Amino acid sequence: MNRTDTVLIAVDLLPSCEGTIKEARRVAEALDAELVLLHAVPVPTMPEFGDDTLGDRERAETRCRERAAELAQEGARVRLDPIVEVGCLSDVLLKAARAHPTALVVLGSGSKTKLERLLLGSNVETLLGECPRPVWIVHASERRAISRLLVAVDTSRPTGEALKAGAFLARKFGARLDLMCVFPESAKRAASLPKQQDDLRRYAADVDLDGVEVEYVAWEGEPGARIVEAASARDSDLLVLGAAGRRGIYRWLKLPLGEQVARALPCSLLSVP
Repeated sequence: MNRTDTVLIAVDLLPSCEGTIKEARRVAEALDAELVLLHAVPVPTMPEFGDDTLGDRERAETRCRERAAELAQEGARVRLDPIVEVGCLSDVLLKAARAHPTALVVLGSGSKTKLERLLLGSNVETLLGECPRPVWIVHASERRAISRLLVAVDTSRPTGEALKAGAFLARKFGARLDLMCVFPESAKRAASLPKQQDDLRRYAADVDLDGVEVEYVAWEGEPGARIVEAASARDSDLLVLGAAGRRGIYRWLKLPLGEQVARALPCSLLSVP
């Protein structure tokens, strides 16, 4: 992962987003980056019954400025001029991400209503498939400081950005790194496990892991289910995956919506293009 100097955080201005803000602050502080609040004002679905989009935008901008000022008073490094635009959240986030070449995009996974879950799912799926910047999806539950990372890789491919990002973040947070691969159940475990661990070490040889405590983890089974299981079993705070367009994360986790990926995990998710 390249140097990050901007953390774009999607806020819905509801109390439920405070956990997302808290984790984004923690990440921004570790990366010495500036927080930028972003809010998307929904486009009216039935304007014939009234359209106060301009008023909604002005009210949202005022509240975002107030929240940014509160964060600044709390000691956060935050831009006092938030990004507030009318449109779909994923569209607004993608536009902002493309305008900030060294940005990290952060959003939450914890919505309550069926409609909110549907809309969030669409936003997450779009971002994971199209965002040119790393996307950090904050798990809905309250979590401690980030102390253990799980990086899942495919050793048949060249060393990817996911491992580089994991090593970078492990140093920044002083965290332990579990480097994981999953091999097919059809392989004989006794013969394959040592080989897979050796493959992992060779895979990681080109990445600077100096000062990072690393454990090499090789499991057998279906990749998606096993990675989610490992994140729980190893008490991971963050799962890091590579996303080669729409193939990367979907090939690994094989779930129909990016939102389901975030909800299946017991921890936050970082998707690295």
